[in-house]
Amino acid sequence: MAKTSQQRVEVKNRDKQLKYILENEFELSPRESESIVKTANEIYELENYEPSHQADRGKIVRTVISKDAKHGPRLEELPKVNVTLTKDIQKEDKDLYRKEGKTSLRQSKILRMTNEALEQDGLLTQEDLADILEV
Repeated sequence: MAKTSQQRVEVKNRDKQLKYILENEFELSPRESESIVKTANEIYELENYEPSHQADRGKIVRTVISKDAKHGPRLEELPKVNVTLTKDIQKEDKDLYRKEGKTSLRQSKILRMTNEALEQDGLLTQEDLADILEV
């Protein structure tokens, strides 16, 4: 069954990353892994935790697919990494917008963020970029 872009973005979060590690590195069953993740969230009160709030101004933290991921497995089964991306550079972005318009600004942001993700061993999907840029 085809997934929506939002469902594909939601798969890439820290809970899913921990569940993947528990199942693949510790060889726990999916049910055991899910229980551990749920219990950890309850103990540490992480239900409403949003890691992007912890990033510096103009930066966001995202869970993305690892560049070492193999082609073929379901999205849920792929290894993921957390990357810190520069969403906004206030002065430079404003100057570019004034000089060349919003299309150039968007292209610049996409290029900057994809390069940053790659430097941190991550890959951004179209869904990631659309979610970050809110388009």
